[in-house]
Amino acid sequence: QALRFDRAATCTAHPHCVGDAATAMAAPRGSTCAMVVEPLPRGFRLGAVVCSYGFAMLAPNVWQPPPAARTAKRRSGGFQRQGELLRPLRCSDGSPIDVIVRQPAARRLEVHVPAVSGQLSIADVAALKGQVVRMLRLSDIDTATAESFAAGSPDLAAHGPVGRLFRSPCMFEDLVKTFTLCNCGWARSLSMNEAMCAKIGRGAFPSAAELAKVSSQRLRSQCGVGYRAERILRLAREVARGKLDLNSLENAESAESAEKTCSAIFGLGPFGVANALQLLGHYEQIAADSETARHLRQARGLRACTIENVRERSAKVYAKYAPLQFLRYWTELWRTYEDRMGGHASE
Repeated sequence: QALRFDRAATCTAHPHCVGDAATAMAAPRGSTCAMVVEPLPRGFRLGAVVCSYGFAMLAPNVWQPPPAARTAKRRSGGFQRQGELLRPLRCSDGSPIDVIVRQPAARRLEVHVPAVSGQLSIADVAALKGQVVRMLRLSDIDTATAESFAAGSPDLAAHGPVGRLFRSPCMFEDLVKTFTLCNCGWARSLSMNEAMCAKIGRGAFPSAAELAKVSSQRLRSQCGVGYRAERILRLAREVARGKLDLNSLENAESAESAEKTCSAIFGLGPFGVANALQLLGHYEQIAADSETARHLRQARGLRACTIENVRERSAKVYAKYAPLQFLRYWTELWRTYEDRMGGHASE
């Protein structure tokens, strides 16, 4: 059944002001439910999707779990209360607007904006719809992929919804975030994204046009991106000038075509290309790094797996899950993280 996207009535909720989500959540006011997405695919859980991939932890994303008092399996009609996703998205003219994404019922998703925004235009609602669908992988193709993955990996599906990995509202943000994953620890990735949002994007993730105007020196000094500055700025300028068409990349005819375009992006590298492909919905390649090698040693018993041979070893281990190799690998890895935490990442 096709998803329906409707503009909805005003309701009472928390606002989210650009750049200060935590403060906004602590100061309840009125907000407008600008869009309703229903019916959601069966089994969809907002928390499971948002907290399925590390990008959800990178600014300007903020995941607000259900308050502790409600985490004890409070249910409505068998549906467990979900948390909320807060972040700025872009209106049809490119201007940022703060949103809160909620799932109040099993088959219903709501997108709230500050009441002071007034009623959004049809074009703005359509723009928000596209970004929400992309972030949460709610397209028909995404749903078919999730169902196929769950059927092929029943051992993972038995523990909760699988097959939808959270991503950014646009491919440009995905690519910049991918640059910030490389050759550093997770704390550095967090700080780089937080600084770019605060210093360049005024609370939102900076657009290609905004980043294209920034000097390499400023990006290095204010955002701490180091050598990545040239790569980020070259990407931003090529996108802003129309030299690199990310819409065409999103709609590439095949994984091979998408890989060719991604491989031509300055500085992306093998890990970056593989990660960009999974963010585009092509899961055949494993974005392998030191964590992959650790996982294969500890969870798969491949004691001889090293950073030097991890791409070859991971490709061989997950070949039988084609064409969804990355989904299998990442969901395995993510479950080990959750096991160490003692619960689901969304809680």
